[in-house]
Amino acid sequence: TLFINAICIVCSCISVVAFAARAVRMGKRKFAQISALLIAIAAPLCIYIPANGFWSALPITLTLAILNSAFIAAAAAIYPEIFPRQVRYTGTSISYNIGNGLFGGTAPAIATWLVHQYGMIGLSGYLIIASVTTIVILALLPKSEI
Repeated sequence: TLFINAICIVCSCISVVAFAARAVRMGKRKFAQISALLIAIAAPLCIYIPANGFWSALPITLTLAILNSAFIAAAAAIYPEIFPRQVRYTGTSISYNIGNGLFGGTAPAIATWLVHQYGMIGLSGYLIIASVTTIVILALLPKSEI
């Protein structure tokens, strides 16, 4: 429901600040990889969302939203490090916006299709695949010179 979304957005906005501070102390890539791993571990909880309606959806959605906030806090600092200083702003903004447009924009349609085809396990699989892909890509990125 929209009430669950509102709760998750408020909690995400609050938690992202704390996660950003923690990511700087721990190391942004390591923190992002751990966050992605935790999302992959928590993703199978999606199968329990339809069971009890609101009371099962709220804690599961809130858990995934907070874990996503942890990842976003580290990822925002990683993006600029990928590009050389001369094109850092352009590279970050173009890749961020195209990536969000392609993947973020199509995510609701893909999630809806997966749920209709495979049930909530399809949505869990999608989150797991995305998380594992993210962990691998972060491991393959060259070390930053910043």
